Amino acid sequence: MRASKLVLFTLLGFAGLALFHCSDIGQQTLAPVEQGNFHLFVQNLSLKIDSVDIQVDIDGRRAVAQKFPWTFFPKQFDFQIEEGMHALRAISTFIPQGVTVDFVRSATPYAVVWFGSYDEAPPRFWISFCAESPGFQ
Repeated sequence: MRASKLVLFTLLGFAGLALFHCSDIGQQTLAPVEQGNFHLFVQNLSLKIDSVDIQVDIDGRRAVAQKFPWTFFPKQFDFQIEEGMHALRAISTFIPQGVTVDFVRSATPYAVVWFGSYDEAPPRFWISFCAESPGFQ
């Protein structure tokens, strides 16, 4: 009986691990376009973490998911999205709960997602929206 419980818990553990790693199967994506009406900039500004995995979802659709090395200049992604209310969510293995911010596309066609980790403070995201092109562009 004891061995069967161990086998059951082991199988349940593997099933949970598989679900965790396969949870994004079937997730819709938002493909970047060459000249969109919404411009997203993503940057790793961490002084402690050289390369950070950052995922950005717009309205629940994955827009960006890659590793970002530390750099002075953010990477730009352009998308075509409808005017109106939207939700932008930034997630990382360092910030698994993520940060979600609502925005209106017609008023703010530019978004910047910064990841930062300094000294002893925990890693965090800074997300800002603006009506005009950011100065680093």
